[in-house]
Amino acid sequence: MKFKFLRKLLLISLVAMTFGIAFSACGDDDKEEVVNSASIVGSWKLTGYEGWSKTNGELDWESNDVEDSEVFGIKFNSDKSGEMELYQGLTADFKYVLNGSELVTQDRYDEDTYKVNLLTATTLVLEYYSAPTTHNPYEVYEKMTFTRIAQ
Repeated sequence: MKFKFLRKLLLISLVAMTFGIAFSACGDDDKEEVVNSASIVGSWKLTGYEGWSKTNGELDWESNDVEDSEVFGIKFNSDKSGEMELYQGLTADFKYVLNGSELVTQDRYDEDTYKVNLLTATTLVLEYYSAPTTHNPYEVYEKMTFTRIAQ
């Protein structure tokens, strides 16, 4: 009788240790990488795009084509100002704040928050997500990959 009890106790202990090790090993994967704000300064050209939008949870648009983006280029200045190159040759000036892996841009109409997924000497990947609200049924996702323009 004691042997069965000890065997069960040992089995339960091994299972608990296995789960404990598995979950603790994954804990450091979610650390936010600190982004050097000086390395974003410069001009960037859009080279990759993924996006979709949903209305009331229903997918109504999806694209993997750079031509479908509203932003085709972006310039970040060292004084925290910038300029976006938009469709049909239009441009929009903005101010920005880069805090960790969060980039907040503000123009005269609104403020947008992007996640900086990657920032190297040659590549910038920004991700944007807008959740639906009680007053706005639209959900939007965009992932934009930019390549630095040599100057």
